[in-house]
Amino acid sequence: MRSEAVFETNYEIGEPQEVYVGEAMIRFRELRRDIYSSDRVTILNDFSVQGLGQQVRYRRGSTYPYGGVTQVNGAEFDFFIDNGRGMIFNATGQLQDIALIGVPRYAPRFSDPIIVPNGDGFVGREEVEDDQIEPDGANYEIVYSGLDGDTLRMTYREYTEGNMARSAFFQALSYPVSSPSIRFRDLVISVDSATSESIRFNVISDGR
Repeated sequence: MRSEAVFETNYEIGEPQEVYVGEAMIRFRELRRDIYSSDRVTILNDFSVQGLGQQVRYRRGSTYPYGGVTQVNGAEFDFFIDNGRGMIFNATGQLQDIALIGVPRYAPRFSDPIIVPNGDGFVGREEVEDDQIEPDGANYEIVYSGLDGDTLRMTYREYTEGNMARSAFFQALSYPVSSPSIRFRDLVISVDSATSESIRFNVISDGR
């Protein structure tokens, strides 16, 4: 598994923005993307396997999780997992005439011989990636609160990972309206114009 940082924002660095009183100038959320690598096995042609107490049909394009490696008569073979069975195949991808029973929950044992149609029963193995995104780190917004004389008013709101506002993490911010730019923590914001109704600005830097 490998991880990488992911950021959700309502702005782009250097892009002009305009918001109205009560709207979020800045919305920033840090996430973590966990990337998992795994193997899967794809059926390459239609075929049926007889034995295992039933006839099992496999359709071209179907996929199954890769199970690992087992030994048959001293040689190593791969297998994929299908409904508690480990279907064994060789290096060329052809199914063998024996399978594992009780995979993966029980102690696996070999089945009685099964019948795989001659020349059929081919599979391919490939590595695939899956990912999952989780909250991880900063989660806040800065809301424009308007003008108070010569002062810009804003409100900083910090949120939990589940996006619930925490009252102890509200903070009132104020800056001179004449300031060409304002700074808060890692944020540097250039202010183009501001009125009692709206503010035009762009984010110069956010510390990333």
